Amino acid sequence: MLAATDSLAAENDWSSIHPPVVGELDLNEINVVDTHVHPPHPITLTESYDKWNSSFVGSMLPGYEYEGKEQLRKRLSSVFREHLYNMPRQTGYYNYVARVYGVNPDLDGFNSVVTSGIKRGFSSYIESILDREKIEKVLLESREIEARRPESPIPSDRFVWSYNIAKIIQPEWAAGKELSSLKDVVAEISNILEHCVADGCVGFKVNVAYYRPLGIDLIDAGTAEKALQKLLKNPADLYVPFSNVADYQETEMQEAFRNYQDFLLRHIYIKAGELKSRIIIHTAVALHPALRFDFNSPLKLRNVFLDDEIKKVETRFLLIHTGYPYHQHVAAMLSQFPNVYTDLSFYSKFPGVLEETLRAFLALAPADKVMHGSDSNNVPEEIGYCAWNVRQVLAKILRDYKSNYGWSQSNCEEIANKVLHGNAKRLFSIGS
Repeated sequence: MLAATDSLAAENDWSSIHPPVVGELDLNEINVVDTHVHPPHPITLTESYDKWNSSFVGSMLPGYEYEGKEQLRKRLSSVFREHLYNMPRQTGYYNYVARVYGVNPDLDGFNSVVTSGIKRGFSSYIESILDREKIEKVLLESREIEARRPESPIPSDRFVWSYNIAKIIQPEWAAGKELSSLKDVVAEISNILEHCVADGCVGFKVNVAYYRPLGIDLIDAGTAEKALQKLLKNPADLYVPFSNVADYQETEMQEAFRNYQDFLLRHIYIKAGELKSRIIIHTAVALHPALRFDFNSPLKLRNVFLDDEIKKVETRFLLIHTGYPYHQHVAAMLSQFPNVYTDLSFYSKFPGVLEETLRAFLALAPADKVMHGSDSNNVPEEIGYCAWNVRQVLAKILRDYKSNYGWSQSNCEEIANKVLHGNAKRLFSIGS
């Protein structure tokens, strides 16, 4: 049972919070573009975290049945529930909602706000959050089965969208489409990407780091064709938990799977460049126990960025979630490669880590390479909370740079506008 925290604090309890001001610049007056939002749903924070709890527990249980498994499931469920609700992001999250709505800074107060918002109209509730924090646009990851602009309770003029390519690089997708040759697969994938861009899609999401390393080998078409035929003749019996990704046990099949995907990923990266679109790559580790450090390391992406065909078409890459805990490597890559960018999503929920990562990026890389993102899931208050966080942290860093590192007022204003909205608008051609 979660105990309530402090009762509703008096207004002057929040007076010690420094407003996001740098000289004459008030960051509260600067509009925000959020580069990473998952579809919001009309559920409370408790319901949202219960979904995460189930996923976390499942990743920690042995895949086979054995005596005592259900007892372990119940124990882990209790442990993860406490784990989720005691992360440092919750303190700021509760306090933010308490300040905005005048409720108690605890789970019950939070849920009461969300429940009220859902009852009065979920779409208008979301719009009120966007208006409050001056969030003019969000980049929404489509979860539609078909590659098309998603339907969403987010007002249609407030979002652009991205398409997740996860399913189209799986052999089961090719089999389901009755695509029997690599040539047919490549042609169908190209058609999908072209259709998406024509329908307003601004980028293609790649989340292979959930089940394999980010690097790709240079695979010729003959090798990829042989790999596809082997995969079609030997469909998988096992799948990676909580996904539709095959989990091959034989070394020969693992190699075929990797070769097939490497060929398709490279094709998608090149095609995205030809279409003047962007590749959005998940690279970070935290929270979910199934995320592996070796799979999420951005180091293997160097060969992708240096691929001659990818360089020729100038494909632009956004490494979402800062690359944490490899954010120093990401900062170095931002300084090296003109076509590589990062956002602050997910870690914008953790102001301490947000400051650490944002300082690393602004310390080494051009400020043109960094942009705000929330990685909001389910409950839309997170979109607002993350925007509030990034203003606070960015202002703190800019005050430090102005006071101690010789940055001028105009330097600070320029960088604040770039990080909060300018870079995202330029990268994703928002408003152009």
